[in-house]
Amino acid sequence: MDDVTATHSQTELEKQGFFQKWFHLYFSPEKTFRAIDEKPDWILPVSVVAILSALVLILIFPQMHQLQVEHLMAAKNLSQAEAEQLLAKGETFQKIIMPISTFIMIFVTQIVASFFFYLVGSVFLGGMVPYTKVLSMWAYTSLAVGIVAMIVRVPVILAKKTIAVQTSLAAFLSPDSKGTLLYKILSSFDIFILWQLVLMTVGFTVIYKFSQKKSATVVFGLWALWVVFSILLRSIFKAPGLGA
Repeated sequence: MDDVTATHSQTELEKQGFFQKWFHLYFSPEKTFRAIDEKPDWILPVSVVAILSALVLILIFPQMHQLQVEHLMAAKNLSQAEAEQLLAKGETFQKIIMPISTFIMIFVTQIVASFFFYLVGSVFLGGMVPYTKVLSMWAYTSLAVGIVAMIVRVPVILAKKTIAVQTSLAAFLSPDSKGTLLYKILSSFDIFILWQLVLMTVGFTVIYKFSQKKSATVVFGLWALWVVFSILLRSIFKAPGLGA
């Protein structure tokens, strides 16, 4: 009887489709991760994130253009008219290449980011979990969180006509603090990033069978290392007008 029940439960998990896995992450994430544990898939969620990111970039291109103008004015000491004229030469090319490069980069970043989680969980800590399951975890959590982030951020970007929209603790700092170490640290505490890390912690607990404490240590430890590394990298290669 127990075998029949277990088989039935396994079949139900395998039957969970793309939309079920996506929506369960909002209300019952364990169901999504158990389904991924039975049958991992990542291509569709990553493709959806990549397509939507490219479309959003097209939508906010005027705001991106304005940011580029400001960077050029600061970096090369140009007037706004001169910066506009310089950018106008490659504007058509940018409108084509930027969405394409964004689509490609989403795939690259998803594959690379999930590899580090796999490296720690499966190689360093000896968890018997294949890379495809970790990639699926990252893909679905990126989708669930990313969709909400787009819904929140894009209207604000369009309304304010700037891409400088903060959903992190840096929002409580004055605009003059941008570029400071404190700003860089607090900007890492983004509500959507933290949400995805919490979901990944749940995923590690379900799929790796780690304790919640061990899972949280892995996930948030990797994030902390990334924060330190990215801050150091930006400090080393800081250029006028490009420091954030």
